[in-house]
Amino acid sequence: MEAHLAEPAETRARRGPKRRAKTDRADARLLRDLLLADNVPESWIPPAHLADLRTTVRLRKALVDSRSAWIRRMQAQLFHHGLPPAPDLSTLAGRDYVISAPLPSAGHQVVEVGSRMLEVFDEEIEALDRQLESVARRQVGCQVLQRQWGIGPILSTAILAELGDTRRFSSSRQSVRFSGLDVTVEESQQANPDKVAAIRLRQKESRADRARCQVPRRETRAIQEATPRPLLDEPRGRPRASPTMGEGQPRESGAAE
Repeated sequence: MEAHLAEPAETRARRGPKRRAKTDRADARLLRDLLLADNVPESWIPPAHLADLRTTVRLRKALVDSRSAWIRRMQAQLFHHGLPPAPDLSTLAGRDYVISAPLPSAGHQVVEVGSRMLEVFDEEIEALDRQLESVARRQVGCQVLQRQWGIGPILSTAILAELGDTRRFSSSRQSVRFSGLDVTVEESQQANPDKVAAIRLRQKESRADRARCQVPRRETRAIQEATPRPLLDEPRGRPRASPTMGEGQPRESGAAE
């Protein structure tokens, strides 16, 4: 028995236009038909050195996310006690400011632990940055990417690690789909059929409402020409004074509260 690893985006494209909700049974039938026709889009498996580079890049991202979480946690302590935010907690001046802030003992404990954690994160991230910069100096692809504005050694190695061999992409659209920048929503009917039915009902009611409320273009222009210009220029959301009641006049006794 030979195993095949299908590429998700290409497999979804070869399914064609979707006429009904996606289900596990339909996915299994599609994979079976592609396998029998010897038309399964094989997924690209990165070589060992690119897999290692991808692991290093993702480790750096995890450390950066953790550092950002600690910065937000320390800023939250200042906010909860009504103190102004620190200028920049990624610098020593910002950390000294938050440590010297008039906080209770529990708040001081949070910012002191956070300050020590930020120092550890900075050391680890700097070590990974030096490692990735050395890779960027050796890789020709990274040097080509750095010719583009805004792409440095770290970002170029991240692009190289995630995309890998770009010769398997016939267009830039395929690379965008592979990177996940084009967000698509898949809904499984077996997982939640009531939710799918509710979405379809709302879409149907929305189309019906638009059809009932549609005004011909000629009538729309006549309404615009007949509408006074001050009414058109008045900003939305501001209550207009009644023409029969001036400002400062008392309300009638029967008015609703």
